[in-house]
Amino acid sequence: MPDHLFVYGTLLDPRANPMAAWLWQRGRRVGDAVFQGRLYRVADYPGAVASDDPADCVKGLLLALDNPAQVFSELDLYEGVPDLFRRQPVMVKTGKGETLSAWIYLYNRPVRRLARIRSGDFLNDRGFR
Repeated sequence: MPDHLFVYGTLLDPRANPMAAWLWQRGRRVGDAVFQGRLYRVADYPGAVASDDPADCVKGLLLALDNPAQVFSELDLYEGVPDLFRRQPVMVKTGKGETLSAWIYLYNRPVRRLARIRSGDFLNDRGFR
C-alpha cells in the first residue's frame, strides 16, 4: 500500500485549519501532483471523483507520510469515512512527470447537484492563488 497522500482541498495549506497543521507535522511535501478526476464544491470544501476523461484533472499536492496507519486512523474520522468520503489508492502524476500510487479521499455522495470546479484547483477557485 502507498505511503503517500494526495491532498486537494482544505488540507493543502498547513495554516488553513488544525487538522491541516496536524497532517503536515506527520509528513513532508513531495510536490505538486494531479489526479485524473473532477472536482466539485460540496460546501466550504471540495469533493473529488474519478473520471475516465484524461482532460479532467484535480490539482493538489503529494505528501509522504511518516506513519500512514496513525495518520489514516485520524484522517478517516475527519473526512467522514465511509459516509462522506472514501479513501482509496489511485495513480497521480507529479510535477516531474512521474506516476506514483497515492491515497486519496474521494467524495462518496452524488455530485449531480454540486457546482463543478472546472479548473480542478480548489485554492484558485477560492481566490487564494
